[in-house]
This record gives sequence, structure tokens and C-alpha cells, in this order.
Amino acid sequence: MQGAVDHLADCVLQVLGPDGEVAGSGFLCHPDGYALTCWHVVRPRAENDAATGIAVFGGRRVVWTLCTRRSTPTGDIAVLKLSTTEPTPSEWPNLGLDTRWRVTGSDQLHSFGYPEGPFADEGIPIAARIQGVTPTRVGGLYVHPLVGFNLDDVQGGYSGAPVLNESTQKVIGLVQAKRHETQAFIVPLMPLFAAWPELREFHDVFERIRRHLGAQATSALEDKLHAAPFIPLNFEVGLIEDEPGGGDETGTGTNTDSQDHGRTWARLSLRSLL
Repeated sequence: MQGAVDHLADCVLQVLGPDGEVAGSGFLCHPDGYALTCWHVVRPRAENDAATGIAVFGGRRVVWTLCTRRSTPTGDIAVLKLSTTEPTPSEWPNLGLDTRWRVTGSDQLHSFGYPEGPFADEGIPIAARIQGVTPTRVGGLYVHPLVGFNLDDVQGGYSGAPVLNESTQKVIGLVQAKRHETQAFIVPLMPLFAAWPELREFHDVFERIRRHLGAQATSALEDKLHAAPFIPLNFEVGLIEDEPGGGDETGTGTNTDSQDHGRTWARLSLRSLL
């Protein structure tokens, strides 16, 4: 199942710094090869719109290009576009994103990231819970504290790793790791969706269901209308014609035929109603 805990490692990558060692983690969020990481992970290279760097994904090096317009530096989220000289998959493996922040303090959260240092080091899974659903402001950024780690220390290399909610099987945010013991936060996805609304539309399951049901209802209605016989309505309109220089006080003219009610009748054109 896409976004399942067992598939976390298959979608996570190591973002290398200028020194060639792991600066942070990231994960694929779109089948076209788009990945997310924390902005502070790529900040040393984010000097222009064409910033590029190297990541390790699936044991091979890939090139990433920073998508500045889709990123949210103030939300600490960077969008990377991956490319490789090897054959590019028709669809990159990717994790589903929760567009509606469905998480409670009792939900079990999972992540997978890489420690700082040589990229040959293996990644380590993380289990945690959210410390309340009310955000905390840290360094000008609204984040959600994580508690209950199964690691003694969450190093900076875990910044940018996905935080997946076991109950929804969707990613609710990114890990923002600190350099001292067990302090880490969730960077929420809402600022990213504001900067890249197409990504929200892609991952919004409820909206896709609504559109699908709407299309089904429209198609069913069209089928019923085509199957029903069309009965034209032959309406007529009566016009009162006054004779020049004549007519009675009621303005009904001189035509007093009781059958025609003093009017000249003709078929009604629906265009005349407009």
C-alpha cells in the first residue's frame, strides 16, 4: 500500500552536503520525481533558482534541482526535482501526503532517516508520538514537538525525513531534528500546500472522490435525458393589434371575435422570451 510503514525506506533519500556527506534526509512525494526535505538542509546550496546538488536514492547517486517557487523557506520545506543518467522510472515510488492534518496524541507515528556523516551508513527507523496537536513557535516557525523516540539521539541528518501516521498511512509532515538529546519537531505540510496547490490537489483523496462521484452523477443524468422522449411544447402567443386611428377605450382594437379573444395568435418563439 502506498504510504505504508513498510515502504518508508523505499521512498527516503540521503541529501548530501557540499562536503559529500549526509546533510539531511528527504522523501519522494510525487511519481514525477519530486522530493521534499527541510529548507535548512539545502540552504548552503540555495543561493539561486538553479541550485543543484547530489542525493543518494536506492543506493545510487541522483542529481536534484531546487524548485524555489514551490518551496517554502519560512516553513522550512524545500522541493527537489530528481534526475539521473540511468533510465528514469515511469513513476518514482512516493509516499501519500495527508492534506487535512488528521492526527491525535494517541496516534503512532513512524519515520525513517539517515544519520549525519558518510552516506554509506544505513538508515534507522524512528517511532514517536506527537506532543499535542497545538503547534509551538520555535525560531519563528510553527512546529509540533515529537516525543517517545526509540533512539537516544535524533541527529541533524534526520531533518527532512517523513513523519507517517500509522492510522491514516499518510505523511503529516517532516522531521526537523535538533542536535541535542531527543529533541525533534514535525514541520507541518500546510505552508507547502499554499505554495504548491497542485500537490495538494494530487494528494487530496476526498476531492478526487467528490469529483469522481460528481462525474458519475452527471453521466447518469445525461443517460436518463437521452433515453427520455423529448416532447416539444407548442405554445402560442396572442397579440393585440389596434387599427390605425381607432380602437376602443380598453385598447383591444376592433377585433372582437370571442373565439380569438380579440388577439392575433402565432406560435411562441422561445427566443422572444430573452
